Amino acid sequence: MKAYRALKPLDAGGRGVVPRGEATPLHWLNDEQIRKLEEVGAVSEIHAPPLSELPLSRTALTKMKKAKVDDAIWVLMATDAELAKKLKVREGTAGLWKSEVARLLRVEPPHRG
Repeated sequence: MKAYRALKPLDAGGRGVVPRGEATPLHWLNDEQIRKLEEVGAVSEIHAPPLSELPLSRTALTKMKKAKVDDAIWVLMATDAELAKKLKVREGTAGLWKSEVARLLRVEPPHRG
């Protein structure tokens, strides 16, 4: 599974705008469209550390370890329902943990002075 970082704000159609620096799976685009975005420097593939290396809550890390989930990209790509089922938690909890993983993988754009 792959996820990408927006290097420029991306118009995601009806999904809104993906802000610069945000991690996104780009699941609504085909491979050719993604390749073109890479060529023009709009996105780059994310190479994330294992979840066990991220500063997540002890509860989240314990649930993920028990479910043998240690791939941050998989967490980003999964729906809240898929993640909840795999971790045996409520969808709301899964969504919060997924948002936290996305936040931890976000790179803040440099300040332009």
